[in-house]
Amino acid sequence: MDHGEKKAAELSWREREENLELDGDVVLRCRLNRPDLKGGGRGPGRIRRCYEDMERRWLERWRKELYLSACLELAGRRQEGRTFTPWSASLAGEVTLQEENLLSLRMTAEEIRGDGRSCLVVWGDVWRLREGSPLPLSALLPGRRAGRRRLLEAMLRQGRERRKAGDCFLDQDWESRLPRLVPWEDFWLTEEELHFAFPQCAIGPAAEGAIVFHLPRPDRPPEEGPEEAFKSA
Repeated sequence: MDHGEKKAAELSWREREENLELDGDVVLRCRLNRPDLKGGGRGPGRIRRCYEDMERRWLERWRKELYLSACLELAGRRQEGRTFTPWSASLAGEVTLQEENLLSLRMTAEEIRGDGRSCLVVWGDVWRLREGSPLPLSALLPGRRAGRRRLLEAMLRQGRERRKAGDCFLDQDWESRLPRLVPWEDFWLTEEELHFAFPQCAIGPAAEGAIVFHLPRPDRPPEEGPEEAFKSA
């Protein structure tokens, strides 16, 4: 083995739990499970610091804004003599593709109020491991403008088919809103597909969650057969 050769990056998951209380009662339960990279040179170190910063930002939101809102509900329910159900917040991820210099993750953050209402955010991260930099969508498209146009047409086509089949509820004006809401740089990859998740309530009711489109990867030869319809997360 060459002593100058860098050790390959190793991916693990760091879990953290916190219970935030008010006067001895649990108000908010927090749970994070974030990716952690070690080895492999400077690139993985940059990626690790990005997720450490992400963890800090989510915890800051939960400890301040979300905790305060939960405390206000607890105080109101105490006044009315009603039962309080603790709120919860979570952040988790999963590896969708890992190659020699490529790592793709799907991340999910969810906040659930005491009445069961859920606020869900789903996004993707695709990294160049050696450089420690995000892989832009343009790296997958043969022509940036033409490539995006084809992806957009595929999403609109899939949406119409799914809506017609009754598998997913979409807002009446979803087609006019979709083009300006596509999260172009928040995608994730699998071996054969490119995935985009639309924010909750962006093109459909809250009950649909984050609506995800599953498209054939534009950097791979197309396979025969119909395109995969989009699904809800």
